[in-house]
Amino acid sequence: MHTITKLVYKDFLVIIRDRGGLAMLFLMPMALVLIMTSLQDNTFKAINESGINLIILNNDPDSLGTAIEAEIVRSNFFNIHRSINGQKPSEQSIKEAVASGRYQIGIVIPAKATQRIRERVQ
Repeated sequence: MHTITKLVYKDFLVIIRDRGGLAMLFLMPMALVLIMTSLQDNTFKAINESGINLIILNNDPDSLGTAIEAEIVRSNFFNIHRSINGQKPSEQSIKEAVASGRYQIGIVIPAKATQRIRERVQ
């Protein structure tokens, strides 16, 4: 136990004498936190200003499809599109539009989704 105390004391003296090392020990983590916070803040600002382009295809006019669509609209986080070039999109055209980068997110709500969920619950 006495040896451990001497080692800790010796390391403490080394750290106290090394002003530059001591400054780095505390300043570098603070700089890292400030830089990362700034980067994340700028990213969120850019997303909020431009919005995220989302294409949605709701094939379920029942309660599930309308609830999902209503909540997405209510979030005010997305630029919601329901058509591609003025036409109702197909599942494949949504996949192609997202893959090409025109939209960041594509959501397809399948037909009779509400009915299938009700059947599984019963």
